[in-house]
Amino acid sequence: MTKIATGSIQRIVYARLEPQADLLRSLFEVIEKEDIRTGVVLDMTGALERARLQHFQDVGDPGSKVSVVEIPGPMEASGSGVIGRCVGDGGVGNYRDGEPYVHCHLSVNSAVHTFMGHLMEGTIIRSPHPVSHFTVVLAEVSGVELQMVSGGPGDENGGRGTWTRQDGYVYHELRQLDPTQNGDNE
Repeated sequence: MTKIATGSIQRIVYARLEPQADLLRSLFEVIEKEDIRTGVVLDMTGALERARLQHFQDVGDPGSKVSVVEIPGPMEASGSGVIGRCVGDGGVGNYRDGEPYVHCHLSVNSAVHTFMGHLMEGTIIRSPHPVSHFTVVLAEVSGVELQMVSGGPGDENGGRGTWTRQDGYVYHELRQLDPTQNGDNE
């Protein structure tokens, strides 16, 4: 059955990112500064020097592994995603327990490439001017808790295990929060 949790948008945060900055690291900085625990990346729009995106290696193979591709720019980019917190350590994104989690899909278009994948560190913002026009729009959401769980068999991380390439997994845990407990879990 589909898991559903409902919440409310509390506020919208706009941020203009700096030229030559790492896009993913910049998102983390805004999320930490604004203390967004659960939210949505409504939009990311701007130009990039280069993109690093995670994607599947094979077509038609249900066991296909993921890899990271680097795409040279200049290019235009647009993306969206979700914001939560990490439970456990590991994964391709080198997740750390308790830290912010961003799951963004980014579409990029250069003179020779059109590509979409998961945003990875090493994606660099481009601007020929001292002030960038790369803008992100984030929404903070209350009433819902989104966690990215890195786990596998075992008792670590509250019974969720420790992520390993061989038997690990990464998934989103979605929980409805009880509004009568001021943001505490049900």
